[in-house]
Amino acid sequence: MATNPDPSLPNRNTIYLARSGQGKSQAVKQNPDIPKQGARVLVFDPNYDHKAIRYFTRRAFAHAVLRAVRSGRGFRLAYSPAFQDEEEHEYFCKLVWAVLDGRKITYVIDEELTGSGTRAGAAAPEHMRLLNQGRKFGLRYHGVAQKPEETPKTVLNACEVAVIGSVLGDTSIKIGKRYGIPAPAIADCQPLQFWRFDPANHREPEQFQLKYQKN
Repeated sequence: MATNPDPSLPNRNTIYLARSGQGKSQAVKQNPDIPKQGARVLVFDPNYDHKAIRYFTRRAFAHAVLRAVRSGRGFRLAYSPAFQDEEEHEYFCKLVWAVLDGRKITYVIDEELTGSGTRAGAAAPEHMRLLNQGRKFGLRYHGVAQKPEETPKTVLNACEVAVIGSVLGDTSIKIGKRYGIPAPAIADCQPLQFWRFDPANHREPEQFQLKYQKN
């Protein structure tokens, strides 16, 4: 299980919210908060959106993660199960929890959240534990969802940072109120255009534009 808690570690968990086709995965890939090399990175990646050493079965992924952790070096490993559902996602979260270490930051990229379950309230148990307790064990979580209204509140509440692209209708109003961004400014975002809410570093949300980058 997770070891060496350090309560002084900051909350840098980040949620990415935008409708399909707006470039959420690009926002993750280009986020400077996630080191390109030398870091411990674990990815739940059912649609193969990220460059990583990829595994398709629980057994192979678990063995690879344990070998990588024991090596003491950085790694970037992805789990891409044949079927994305809550059970597979819970397995991933449980494995991540098992290797967290408060002396070493572990970056977790959690793609397509709304495909991993139907809970809009509390997250599933392993996912909830990871989000609620992971920070002090070195977790830096990056969760990606295209339907904010179907994203567990546990995720939204655990993420101090938000990257917001275009969402429409009532959803843009709700998200705008939560992060202090006018709803029309959210709805009018173009592909690869986002707002960043990061109260630890900026007093107000800031808009930015990305350019598409290949892996």
